[in-house]
Amino acid sequence: MFGFHPDKLVKEGKWEKLESEVGKVDAEKCKEIAAACATSKEDGAYNVLISILDKDDRACKLAAIKALGEQGRGSSATHLMHLMDASAGDEEMIHTIDTALEQIHSHHES
Repeated sequence: MFGFHPDKLVKEGKWEKLESEVGKVDAEKCKEIAAACATSKEDGAYNVLISILDKDDRACKLAAIKALGEQGRGSSATHLMHLMDASAGDEEMIHTIDTALEQIHSHHES
């Protein structure tokens, strides 16, 4: 059995493969993809995380938000602010976005 190894795909820069998997996988695998992408500063990893934000699955979105915070890329703040506006009333989502935005801000202060 080969299994699914998103961390290996990230290391190899297989962004198209990860993008296609995002549309097919369950929430657990989606969270694995987000966690793997958080470890990379590559544009491909960032783009995969942004695509996860468009998924309907809330757990996937939360994982992608956390990963974007860990990446610390300033351009993700716009996407997160837009998602925050769309998440009014969801306290956990708003808290997770706030935390990610703080991480992004702190990356740019240092």
